[in-house]
Amino acid sequence: MSLEDLKNFAKKIKFRYQDDEVSALAAQLAYYLVLAFFPFLILVITLISYSPASGTEFIDGLELILPHSVHILIQNNVLAVAKSNKGELLSLGLITTIWLASRGVGAVIRGLNKAYDEKEQRPFWVVKGEAILFTIAFVVVIILTFLLLIFGEHVGNIMMNWIGQSTYMNDIWNFVRYGVMLSMMILVFAALYYFAPDRKLTCREVIPGAVFATFGWLLTSWVFAYYVDNYAKYSEIYGTIGGTIVLLIWLYISAIVILMGGEINATLAFDREGKEKSKGNKY
Repeated sequence: MSLEDLKNFAKKIKFRYQDDEVSALAAQLAYYLVLAFFPFLILVITLISYSPASGTEFIDGLELILPHSVHILIQNNVLAVAKSNKGELLSLGLITTIWLASRGVGAVIRGLNKAYDEKEQRPFWVVKGEAILFTIAFVVVIILTFLLLIFGEHVGNIMMNWIGQSTYMNDIWNFVRYGVMLSMMILVFAALYYFAPDRKLTCREVIPGAVFATFGWLLTSWVFAYYVDNYAKYSEIYGTIGGTIVLLIWLYISAIVILMGGEINATLAFDREGKEKSKGNKY
């Protein structure tokens, strides 16, 4: 792809961002995500508590991608609630999280249909069923990723003790471990971009957006966390709700990245078909 092709592609992405109202859809998605965020974490921590791992380890792991103020907010509000009554929280958290988060996935479905200029023709129960299945898939992947992160380190230590300390082998194991986690994230995003829009797609067509969403989300999360922790003064401006404001902004940025992954796939699909994006479509 030449430099001119990249410029044209960037122009198309910019046009799509504006015409498809990605920022507005991301705000809608962030609204549902923030409603589901704490029930979602409580659900995950409750499920993890039935394993040898602990909710504290999970919360500590979140500090790798979240600003410190958000990490403290989660630590102060989620752990205590999750420890109060596992049985009730498991059932209530499951129902609440799946219902609220599925509405967020529904916003993604509308956004992807808009990206492809498709009107939703599927029955309501099919769309809602897909949204619920993707919500469950995200819960499962997050738990598996966390367990791989924690237990993968334990397994690596056992391997190093068995074969002897080796920086080379340790690097290979970490490469495999993180490679599996990234692959699971890419797979979930690819499935979302494949099944969500009301359009027949091939697996190959959804990979570019899935790769962008995975690495774009990780990169923007790290950059945003670094900026907030070192430069932003949200706590000074908003006081005790500073952590909540930071959480809202992070979810909004995450929503934009997810939607833009679909826009990238749609742009590439239209280029292959020689189609132009329709202007001002409302769905």
